[in-house]
Amino acid sequence: MLRTKLPLFVASVVAALYCLAGPAAAAGKGNGKWLIDDFAMGSFPKLSKPKHGVPFVDPVTHMTIVRVTDGETDGYAAGRYHRASGGYPKHSIENCDGTYLSIAIYAKGKGMSLYDAKKFRFIKPFAGYGNTKPTREETRWDGRDPAVIYYCWGYSGNASKFFKQNVETGAITLLHDFKDEFPGASYAASAEEGDSSADSRYWAFYVKGGGNRAIVCYDKDAQGRDKGKVISKLENARTNWAGMSPSGKYVILGETGTHYDREFKKKIKSPANHGHNDLVLDDEGREALYNAKAVSDLETGKTTRYPMQRAPYRPWKLYHKIDGKPASSFGYHVSGNSYGTPGWAVISTYSAKTDQQLIYYPEQSVLLVEVTHRAKPAPRVWRLIYHRSARKVSSDDPFAKANMAGTRVYYGSNWNNPGGAYDVYCVQMPDGWYEKVMGVAKAKSLREKAAKLTGLTVEELTDKKSNNKKR
Repeated sequence: MLRTKLPLFVASVVAALYCLAGPAAAAGKGNGKWLIDDFAMGSFPKLSKPKHGVPFVDPVTHMTIVRVTDGETDGYAAGRYHRASGGYPKHSIENCDGTYLSIAIYAKGKGMSLYDAKKFRFIKPFAGYGNTKPTREETRWDGRDPAVIYYCWGYSGNASKFFKQNVETGAITLLHDFKDEFPGASYAASAEEGDSSADSRYWAFYVKGGGNRAIVCYDKDAQGRDKGKVISKLENARTNWAGMSPSGKYVILGETGTHYDREFKKKIKSPANHGHNDLVLDDEGREALYNAKAVSDLETGKTTRYPMQRAPYRPWKLYHKIDGKPASSFGYHVSGNSYGTPGWAVISTYSAKTDQQLIYYPEQSVLLVEVTHRAKPAPRVWRLIYHRSARKVSSDDPFAKANMAGTRVYYGSNWNNPGGAYDVYCVQMPDGWYEKVMGVAKAKSLREKAAKLTGLTVEELTDKKSNNKKR
């Protein structure tokens, strides 16, 4: 338990990260119990960086973790950047059947690279890449075909173009050039944070250049497989990022507090569309925006604000004291792309502290948080791991994100060496965890709702993807 009692208004939802709560839940896959609603600080034994590819069990949270990348063998140990990254937490690092990973290697001649997701081994750079700043290229896996990935160049001579690539053959297909609609376009992308609909049909792009500044909705299959067109646009728009909802029904303009229907005919307020947020499926199987302080339903705009939002201080910047020690400021990222496990999102917190300097439960953590509109009981919080990535620069953040099936959570860490070598790690979620925390009947019902909403099958949303369709 925490060493002193915190204020009452903190005790709910993600604010529950700071409250007193009940005992740990059912036995997990590690050596102890899953730390669900167990807010004890625990101990922080000093651990050496784990060996590449060798599973180990976190001694505090009992979760199984594997280091995915290795600078020496993967070719990024030397040089200015010495890092591998899974990218921003709002799109998947893993393909639809869990066989491949897309990882950004910051080293000359590497760039966006293909990894074996079973053996956690580097395979090759994607064809057409080779930039030491690979996150300029936005990659998104196809929702059904495990060999297909889509990308925009972000900043280059091809910056107005949208491509498809077969990662096994290297074949590249130009799907669209947005200069067709906007002759002066010099940029067309989601601005890194957006994603397509879950089935990869609908896409939102922020198009700029030549006096243009518009959000467009692109239907990749409007006139047949890969024969797409722009179906709607919002002129003179400004946004932090652009993306589609999982169903493809809504276009999100990041950081604006609003979103639109696919035709830009209906504007809906979404207060959760501020700060670090992501699209999620809530515990009723509905599409929502979630930012750890509030959740907004996309269809109705209904928003539930958690009590911490009403506190007289900036959210997640606490000034309480525990045993006379002031809490440091820290931030967080949100990932909601595990559509196969509706009702849960991943939150990863960050600060300049190492794991030997922590005094608050949620610091330097990767957490699984329940997404719900209900008032009581408070949403559950599951501490998965301490990521051991102390922040010197923003690229040291953990950027944790789940795969679509919710069976793995990926994150990055410099292992208490701020600005140092940064690797990708994977948390192996316990078998059957979703049924155990939600109940078998509800888990089944929510997955069926998710399948109906996204257009994917339950098998495609989970790890039982024997029926993937080549695209």
